[in-house]
Amino acid sequence: KAPEGLRMVSSDMLTLLLMKEAVYSFTLFAGNSYQLLTCAGANVADLDIHLYDQNGKLVEAKTEVDRQPSISIKPEKTGTFYLVVKLVDTSDAKPGAVGYVQLYE
Repeated sequence: KAPEGLRMVSSDMLTLLLMKEAVYSFTLFAGNSYQLLTCAGANVADLDIHLYDQNGKLVEAKTEVDRQPSISIKPEKTGTFYLVVKLVDTSDAKPGAVGYVQLYE
């Protein structure tokens, strides 16, 4: 379900291996409010996300033990942003997990 007042801009399903990462790029527009939502499979114990701007500067990171981390952002400048999604831990021996990355505006 979309966060109240926002519409989905993009969605992707991915399979991650333990300690591996996936990188997504998004063009975000100045003054618009965005939410980047991630959700991993039930066997995932920890999923971390890091958001970088087009210059490689870390904007925000969610590294708490969580299988559904999210980031809210209202960029001051239009540009390309990069979301790094990393599977840190699983609750069982399975090395991979299916997850979703969704961008709302």
